[in-house]
Amino acid sequence: MHQGIQPWILDSCQMSVKSALMILSYSSDAQQHRNWLDTQLLLAAHLMTMQAQMRPKTSGLEQEIGNADALLNGVERTLETTRDATVSRWTLEIMRNVRRNVAAAFTGQTSPL
Repeated sequence: MHQGIQPWILDSCQMSVKSALMILSYSSDAQQHRNWLDTQLLLAAHLMTMQAQMRPKTSGLEQEIGNADALLNGVERTLETTRDATVSRWTLEIMRNVRRNVAAAFTGQTSPL
C-alpha cells in the first residue's frame, strides 16, 4: 500500500495527524484561545485533520479519524465564541469554505468559493 515511502516518513505523517487530532480534542474551551497564534494552530490542526479524513486508509489512522467530523465541528463552534472576533471570523470562514469544498469534491458536486 505504501510502496516507495520510507517508514520514517509514514511515521512522521501519522504522528502529525495524531497531534492535530489531539489539538482539536482539547480545543473545546474558547477561553484557552486568546491570541492569533492559538487561532492559527487550530486552523492548521483543522486542515491537517481534513486532509487525513479524505484518505483514512492511506494515513493508516482509520479509527482515530472516525470521529473527526465531531472534532471539526467543535473547533468551528469554539472559534465562533472566541474573543478575537476579527481573526476568528476570517479563520472560521476559511475553515468552513475549505471543508464545504472538500466535501463537494468528494461527492462530485461543485461549491462556489
